[in-house]
Amino acid sequence: MGIRRACSYKAVFKTPVAPSNYTKILVTVQQDGINLITKNKSDLTLTSTTATMNLTQAETAQFESGKRAYIQIRCYKAAYDAPGSKVWPVDVWPALDDQILS
Repeated sequence: MGIRRACSYKAVFKTPVAPSNYTKILVTVQQDGINLITKNKSDLTLTSTTATMNLTQAETAQFESGKRAYIQIRCYKAAYDAPGSKVWPVDVWPALDDQILS
C-alpha cells in the first residue's frame, strides 16, 4: 500500500460496527509529525461495514516522496465506545511529473 504523489488515492477501513452507528469518524493522515489531511464522517463514503477515504491529486501532492505517511481512523459513539485503529505506515512514492491533471 502506498501513496503516489499527485495521484488520487483510496483507503478503505472496516469499522467494528456499521459506520453509520458512529456520530463522529475522524481519519488523520500525517507525515513528519504534521497532520496534513483530516477527513470527517461527512467526507467519507460509508457502507454497512466500511468507510472509504478518497484523496485528490492536490491532497497527495502535499506529501514528500521517500518518506512514510501514517494513517489512523477513530470513531465515536459514546464516552466508552470510541475505538481507534492502529497507525498504518504508508510509503509515499514520487510521480515523474507531479502536475495536477484536469
